Amino acid sequence: MTHRTRFAIAIQTVLVVFLSALPSPAQEEPPADGIHWCASLDEARELSKQDGKPVIAFFTFNTCVWCHKLEQDTFTDASVIELSRRFHWVTINRDVTPELCERFNMSAYPTLLTFGDDLEKVHRFSGYALPDAFKPKLLDALRRYDLYKAGKEWDDPESRPNRITDDEHIAIESFKAPSEEVPAGIAFLGDSMWVAQMGSLFECDLQVKVKRTFPLDGSVLDICTDGTNLYAMTSGWTAGQPIYVIDPTTGQTLRSIVTEANKANKSYGAKGIEFINGNLCVLEGMNGIIHTIDPQDGVITRTLKTQDNWLTGLAWDGEHYICGSKDRLSFYDDNGTRVKSIAVNYPLRSVGWRKTDGGEAYVMEQPIFDYGKQNERIRLWPTEMRVYRLSIDEPLERRIP
Repeated sequence: MTHRTRFAIAIQTVLVVFLSALPSPAQEEPPADGIHWCASLDEARELSKQDGKPVIAFFTFNTCVWCHKLEQDTFTDASVIELSRRFHWVTINRDVTPELCERFNMSAYPTLLTFGDDLEKVHRFSGYALPDAFKPKLLDALRRYDLYKAGKEWDDPESRPNRITDDEHIAIESFKAPSEEVPAGIAFLGDSMWVAQMGSLFECDLQVKVKRTFPLDGSVLDICTDGTNLYAMTSGWTAGQPIYVIDPTTGQTLRSIVTEANKANKSYGAKGIEFINGNLCVLEGMNGIIHTIDPQDGVITRTLKTQDNWLTGLAWDGEHYICGSKDRLSFYDDNGTRVKSIAVNYPLRSVGWRKTDGGEAYVMEQPIFDYGKQNERIRLWPTEMRVYRLSIDEPLERRIP
């Protein structure tokens, strides 16, 4: 045996000894460059008992587009991954364990739910968010979890302003709404104000005292009048569902108006309706689009894009389209430009306009819903449904948009 051969054998022996001392693949730690996922909720809870970290569940389903985008865009971010180490993560897939989604009252996906020891809700949020918006939500979950573990109240709702607007030029009157249901429109016909709330149509005086009540399709989101009849628009108008023409003396539906072109769509995005200059106008809220349609056959004759998105409710002051949003009541000209606005503290849902010397806007707010500690759905705000009359004591032309 040559010297070179003996040396090669020695090197091979050292390598064998070294490699045999390395851990097998089954003993390796999970890779450090991703979120660590537990195999089940039970496993995550058991780990939480050992180290005190909270359990967070990612609720998803196989074909959820925004869930997959969250996984691709946010769960892969290095700073999110670093923060994720302070939780025990588990995926709950509606297509695999639907009973868990039902148990925790899931209606929106994706949802991230942080649990307490007995599966109480400590923190819950839904929807897609990029890393910079996602991380504060995780930090808030940790803050609430610390309060929970310390035996302190962790789920107090945020306070809100006492007034619907801080504008000193707006006089505010507030009236108890006819019901506690979700608002679905305001219109004025003769001496009466008509208020729609999910499932009911109320004829009221101007102080919102109820005169008569009629049943109403629960999918109606806004109403208007041509001076004789009422028109009730369903949220699915954008998907081909009808507008109802209602006799105000009987509450009966006289006929339905269907926009045939909309039947090819799937989205339910109608948020407002108003009768303007002999035509119906319907607001497609998410895109801030106002469609003009023929009141006889529903054919769309004009489409106007406003400069804003996420609008709700539609009214007309004789010159401007009026829409609500989460933070303002806005007035748009015939080009869709916002020319005036009133800042509001509560998100708006229903908008009506009554012509007076200065003008009066009647509005109802969009209720804010959340989930209680046992994951039951609750209404946070308002504590009582109200109709607000906003009287303007100076010309809006002087106002800054």
